Amino acid sequence: MEIEESKEASHLLSDGLKWKIIFLKQQGLSDRETARIVANEYHRPTLSHKQVKYVWTKFQNTQGVTNNWSDQGRPRVTDDQLEEEIIEHCRSNRLLSANDIKEDLELEFTRQTVNNVLLRRGYGAYKAPMKLLFTEDNVESRLKFAQRHLRWNVSDWSSIIFSDESIFPFINSNGRIFVRRLQEEELNEDMVQPYSAFSKSIMVWGAISYAGVGPLVRVEGTLDSQSYLHIIRYRLKKYYPGLFDGNLTWQEDNAKPHKATEVRDWFEARGIQVLQWPAQSPDINIIEDVWNMLKYEMRGRTFEDGEDLWKELNRLWKKISVQQIQNLYDSLPRRMEALKDAEGYYTKY
Repeated sequence: MEIEESKEASHLLSDGLKWKIIFLKQQGLSDRETARIVANEYHRPTLSHKQVKYVWTKFQNTQGVTNNWSDQGRPRVTDDQLEEEIIEHCRSNRLLSANDIKEDLELEFTRQTVNNVLLRRGYGAYKAPMKLLFTEDNVESRLKFAQRHLRWNVSDWSSIIFSDESIFPFINSNGRIFVRRLQEEELNEDMVQPYSAFSKSIMVWGAISYAGVGPLVRVEGTLDSQSYLHIIRYRLKKYYPGLFDGNLTWQEDNAKPHKATEVRDWFEARGIQVLQWPAQSPDINIIEDVWNMLKYEMRGRTFEDGEDLWKELNRLWKKISVQQIQNLYDSLPRRMEALKDAEGYYTKY
């Protein structure tokens, strides 16, 4: 039954992707692990284990992956040359819709036919991820950072204390969501998503180590060098004494308060090692993943005031397990490899 349910979706997979599935299955990987690896490599938002099972079963039965379509169905309206023109036009501008391609190439068949050609070749329509705009200097510094730390293992990274700030609004958007309702229920209170263009927010500062989450501090007003110094002056000695004897290293990004002269002088006067961090690099800063965990938990929720929001953030922060934090530390060698392979540009993290 599972194989039959996956058959329809499997025709949208490219032959290259299917052969990757075959290779991993021949190495003894499970359907779920194979699906995860292939989805990451081919930048697919989802690939089900049922699709993997169908492709693998088909290969075992036929020693191939190509679909054998019935010659009794609808006649093919494209040929190989025309399909190549469609694919090349798609590659020339990834923002084009199937209808744009149809009109640009003056094709007589439907938009759906163009879309089917694109899907057969693996060109699905996905939401473009939001990424920072890099300068040449950003790229160069990111690549050098990856090269300097390629040989670091998890033990090396476990000596780094990661820190950062993040902002949490009173009204937390849930993104694009769907509700199942009757037509007349459209404006019921529990059928709408609250939104305000002027939602208040609070800023928090936090730090993590290989031993788990550390302090979480509510930032009053705007963070500047003096308020930042106030935060670290009374907390680093308490939570991370190893910073003061050289056993631990401090990490922070390149925000202005962090780079202020008085802050640099404070660290130098106490002999605290500060990791030289490349600008525009949230993808390799694992505390960003911690903020994302919290924001995921807060999605769709609304708070009357900052105190209620702060209490909930504290509660969720303390729920983050040591294992979750250590999993993030474990990912750092892979992040350095990914950054090196991307030559300093975007990574999947």
